[in-house]
Formats: sequence, structure tokens, C-alpha cells
Amino acid sequence: MAPYASSRHTGLVHHHETFPDLLIHDNTELAAALGAAVVSREAVHAWPLSATEELRLADGRRYAYKAQLKPSVEAAVYAAVEDPLLPAQIDLGRHGTTRHMVTQWVDAPSLHTMELDESEFVGHARAVVARISAMAPEAPVFLDLSTGSTIAHAADVTAGRLNALIHSGQFVRLDANVPDRLRSWSREPQLVRRATEHTAFIHGDLSTEEVFVAEDGYHVIDWQRPILGTSELDLVSLLRHRGIDPLRYVDPEVVQLSWFLLLHWAGLVQTEVLPGLDPVLPESWAVEAVARIFG
Repeated sequence: MAPYASSRHTGLVHHHETFPDLLIHDNTELAAALGAAVVSREAVHAWPLSATEELRLADGRRYAYKAQLKPSVEAAVYAAVEDPLLPAQIDLGRHGTTRHMVTQWVDAPSLHTMELDESEFVGHARAVVARISAMAPEAPVFLDLSTGSTIAHAADVTAGRLNALIHSGQFVRLDANVPDRLRSWSREPQLVRRATEHTAFIHGDLSTEEVFVAEDGYHVIDWQRPILGTSELDLVSLLRHRGIDPLRYVDPEVVQLSWFLLLHWAGLVQTEVLPGLDPVLPESWAVEAVARIFG
């Protein structure tokens, strides 16, 4: 982890030195909000939409400090959900377009660091996926894929974005027929049947680094883009992060739907979230997702 770097001051908070759209509290402001001096802070992750730091306070507390821009709904999820699966949090409010919060630092091994054979890993993955889907909270979601109509709508919106990106010359590696193929695929009866089984509030972008195995049970972090959809999408994500072929455990329709999530994100990022971004990376996501969906 890199040490925290000071950033340019503006009023109550500061512009992140690398991503100036993000506003970041300084140590004095954090100490006032959290009731203890900040001993250290280290960058954990940063990109144009969010930054996360590890905070250590003088009274021994440790937090993950987060500054996030839309479309993250994580702060709203924490406000709506009371469940030990989620670490305790403190809402630091909004400054401009940046939402701030701290969550209790989880001091436990993650599925990424634990030495597990495949059978043990799959057992943990299934257990945490079941635990997540059992929460059933009244919480906001980033995307609804729980019914045939919502899947079709998400595909239609994505197809429209891809069509615009193809014809504007930003996504030159996608065939012009991809949007129509996507619309047809989203309405296939077998896909709809499997995609709408066992629907629940799910994480939606679950990695092995976000699942911790503590003495008191599982803890799951980073709820920026939760989904209403089949719980097996979270299982697919964990298996893929572990390097296990999800087709050995999950039906192909659900695996295809998991790739649609990446395609949806690629189109959204390039058209609305970060429209000035060099399209090379989002286009690579789209190309891989299309290949996986249509084989």
C-alpha cells in the first residue's frame, strides 16, 4: 500500500491529487469527525470513481475510509441494511458530488489469502453466497435483473449504448450486429428461466478479496454496485476470481448473464460515467464479454 499523499485544499475537504473530482478529508477533519487523532492513513485503492484508505486512530481504532462518486450506492446500502455480514460504518455525509463514509477495518483472513483446496473454497463460496442472499434487505440496487422484463430492459439500454459507441467509432472492435444480437439473447426463454431463479439482493461484483472469514462468521465489503438477481451470479464471480471455471458448477445461462454485467458496465462507463475516458479499456471489456456471451 502506498502512503497517503496530501492533496489540494478546497473548503471543508481536498481534491484527490490524482483524481480531482474526488474530494478527500484531511487528518484534522477526520479527527474531528471520528473523535480521535489520525495516526496513519495509507491508500488501498484509487481510480476516478472512488478512493479507499486504511485509517489508524490514536485510540487504536482502524477504519476503511471511502470517498465515492456515482453510480456507487454503497452508502445508501449501509443506511438501509443492519446485518453483521456488513462491517459497522459511520456516514460522513456528502461534499459536492462525493459521498464519504468509514467502515470498520476487518482484521480477518480473506478467501483470497486462505490456503484452501478447490472443494473447501467452493464450500465457503456457496456458504457466503447463501448468507448474502438471505439478507433480503430493502436496499437500493445498481441494477435489477430479477425478471424477464427487467433483463430485457437492461439489455435494450446496453444495446443502445453499444450502438452509439460502435457508430461513433469508439468501439471499433465490435460488429454492428452486436446490439441486435444482445436484444434477442436477453429474451431467450431458457436464459430468462435460469436468470430469474433464486433471485435476491446480491453483491453483484464479488471478489475473493472482499469476503473475510472471521471467528464470528463471514464479513463482506465493497457494496458499490449490488444487484437484484439470481444469487448464483455471486458464486460465478467468486469462482472466476479463484481461477475455477464456473461452468463446472453453474449453468451456462447464468455464466452468460455474469458476462452481461461486464458488458453493461463497459457501455455505461464509456457513455455516461466517464465519457472522456480512453475507450481502449472499456472496449476490451466489451469485446471479451461479447465473445463469452455468444461463444
